Amino acid sequence: MKRIFIILFLIMLLFYSCFLTSGGSANEPSVEYPTLGLVGYFPFDGDLKDYSDSCNYCIDHTDSLYINGIIGQAKDFNGESDMLRLRNTLHASNGLTFSFWLKSRGVKAGQENGVIIGKYDFTTWGRCFLINTQASSTVNNPSLRGNFYPNGTTSNYADGIYSDIYSLDDVPSGRDSLKYAIYEPMDLPLNVWTHCVINVSDTSMQAWINGILTVSIEREYESYNDISQWNLNDVPTYIGNCPTAGSGGNNHYNGVIDELLIYNRPLTEEEILSIYEEAE
Repeated sequence: MKRIFIILFLIMLLFYSCFLTSGGSANEPSVEYPTLGLVGYFPFDGDLKDYSDSCNYCIDHTDSLYINGIIGQAKDFNGESDMLRLRNTLHASNGLTFSFWLKSRGVKAGQENGVIIGKYDFTTWGRCFLINTQASSTVNNPSLRGNFYPNGTTSNYADGIYSDIYSLDDVPSGRDSLKYAIYEPMDLPLNVWTHCVINVSDTSMQAWINGILTVSIEREYESYNDISQWNLNDVPTYIGNCPTAGSGGNNHYNGVIDELLIYNRPLTEEEILSIYEEAE
């Protein structure tokens, strides 16, 4: 009996430790999402807690501003210095699926990429993945973008999905245009709440905006880099910026992020639409 009591006490202690170190809120999420394969759920409802079983809270490098979101509150990023770092980095050797709501204001002058979430370090050959809202070295062309890199030493090779591929001529250099299928391509809307999904399976990647499949691609690579190939160390995962991508730390997202979901499996079309309709 005493042993059972000790075990229950340790379980409760672990739960409250996770709650408190994440800047816990007393408000549990009010919506239900698919839980199979869910490895991260950040509603940003006044806190940085991960409401999945991973308990992987964010470390705050922002001014801690929350505003009204698509559901409850949401996290605002100032586009200049704000970012979050996951306590435990993500592992994406077979890819990950991301679902989130955003209200982008567009990248500020001097910034590029507009990173939503990324595990990418060009200084240590640690290119893993990058989910962002604008192409590098460009201005005012917002789109939903995802790249997963098989080799950490270069960005020239990747499975990349982009919502604004209107014709095969728009496929970026270094990507195989014959692997793309165009459905209903679109730019990423600015200043309005927009639901985004980068959906990754064993054989394909898709970009969804507001419940609409924009573009898909047949995967060229079976697996992706997941560590620094310089020192074999792990690479941190950041939200709202990637301090070691592009030409440096100027990859800040400018806008609001809400209801960030991370899965280690692909979502079905029905699941994508159900997540979208939760807020509609």
